[in-house]
Amino acid sequence: MDFTKIPEHSVTTIGDEERKVRRGRQLKIGAALVVIAAGVSWYFIGALTQETAERAKIAAAQVKLAARVTELEKNYRSLIAGGQVSAEAFATLDQAIATERERQQLGRTTRREDQRHLDALETERDDRLARAALPRLASLEAAAQMRREAGDLGGAVESLRTALALQRVINGGSAAARVKDYVRETRLAQALVAAEVEPLQREVQAALARATATAAQQQWAETRLAYGQARAAQVALNQKYPATRFSDTTTLNRIDQELASLQSADAAGEVVTLARRGDAAAAAGQVTVAAEAYEAARDLQAKLNQQFTRSRFASASQVEELEGKRETVLAAEALAEVKTNLEAMNAALRQRNVSAAALRVAAAQRLVEQIGRQWPRAGGAMTEVKRRLSYLNLRQADLGAIQDEVSGRLKPLATMPGLSLLTTEVPQALYARVMNTNPSRHVGRGLPVDSVSWRDAGEFCERLGWVLGRRVRLPTEAEWRVAAGQKGMAAWALEISGGHSREVGKSTANAAGFFDLTGNLAEWLEPAEANGATAPTAGGSFLDRASILAALPVELLEKSERARHVGFRFVVETGG
Repeated sequence: MDFTKIPEHSVTTIGDEERKVRRGRQLKIGAALVVIAAGVSWYFIGALTQETAERAKIAAAQVKLAARVTELEKNYRSLIAGGQVSAEAFATLDQAIATERERQQLGRTTRREDQRHLDALETERDDRLARAALPRLASLEAAAQMRREAGDLGGAVESLRTALALQRVINGGSAAARVKDYVRETRLAQALVAAEVEPLQREVQAALARATATAAQQQWAETRLAYGQARAAQVALNQKYPATRFSDTTTLNRIDQELASLQSADAAGEVVTLARRGDAAAAAGQVTVAAEAYEAARDLQAKLNQQFTRSRFASASQVEELEGKRETVLAAEALAEVKTNLEAMNAALRQRNVSAAALRVAAAQRLVEQIGRQWPRAGGAMTEVKRRLSYLNLRQADLGAIQDEVSGRLKPLATMPGLSLLTTEVPQALYARVMNTNPSRHVGRGLPVDSVSWRDAGEFCERLGWVLGRRVRLPTEAEWRVAAGQKGMAAWALEISGGHSREVGKSTANAAGFFDLTGNLAEWLEPAEANGATAPTAGGSFLDRASILAALPVELLEKSERARHVGFRFVVETGG
């Protein structure tokens, strides 16, 4: 369309008409809004009128209920005026509480004073109920005790449950604290558990008694049945009362162990039979038969251990022992050769033939190494043999010197054939050569070694015994007294010692030819009880007066003690 050809008056006419249309529309919309506003106003006016009416209705109901509460309270007070609280009084008070609760629930909010009023009514009711229940509680508890003593556990449980429920109601209610009794609640709960548990406990004990009796008669089927019944009862007890002292995992474990032991008893017996067969064959020199028997016993024991871990017959050490026996019998020839070399070595050492002993040491070491590679568990004493051979090999250069020094200091004990005692206390030079250390606090090659424990002295004796090829040990008190005589000499007592030890062999020897058995250092002795914690020391030391030394003192010390006034000497068993 060509807008340039439209007449001007035509444009003006169209605009007027459009304004008229718009004005009409506005008038219609305005009229509609007036109508809507009027409707909304009438709606809210109606709603407000209805809410006001509802509130008035609630208020009237509350007033009526309040009057009813007042009336009920008045009636309740009249009923209890005589001091007795009847069932009717309790019912009236309950009704007053229920009515007051209903009144408060009608309103949108509850005033504090109204809530306090309701709380007071409930507290009074619960307090009076609790007081009234106390005699019944005591009666129920006493009845439970009587029934339990009479053997009526069911009746006792019933009485205790009733009493516990009643006490819990009292303790959980609004009664005053003075009438609540939490101690009684705990006591009743514990007594109830004990009464409920007792039948199960009796069942466990009775079943265990049957198991013991039938086992004594070797009625194994009945024994297994009894243990099974005991286990079922104990499991039930543990599951129902897990957090009480009646839950007993120890008993359950013992029952399981016995059941496993019964199941594995046949296999365990077969292990013993096979092991005995191996022992007999080994004693007869039947190496192959013995090794096979030990191997079968070992494998059966290992299978038993795997299948019946709770059995008392399960034993890992038994497997090790059987394997050790198998390897020992297989290594018997080599072990016999080791023994031959050790005997020859000791003979050479006793004859002070160090070079011949060294050859035997080397030969024995080679055999021991071979046995260790092929049969690592063979020979129960191989560890001690290895230690001895290793020590002698390392000390080859000193063996002759040690033997010379010791032989020059030994003297036979009178009346005790086959025993020789060192004439002096062990000097530090000898101790250091044997042990490769010197623990002494007062140091000097010719001084006696001090600050050694009883175990230190014993280890020295063991090593020196290896060097001499003989048994070396600490003297007993009887042996020491034979050497000391009837009275101690006053050698290196406190009065003349200067407060420290002196060189060995420099004092005057006693009549038997021994030095410093009294004075200088106290000396460790062999105790009567080998496994005790203490051992005797004899002869006193430079810390004691001559008068004390004359009495030949003997004192007990802890075996671990390392004192600067304590040393030792040794006995060599020369017989044989």
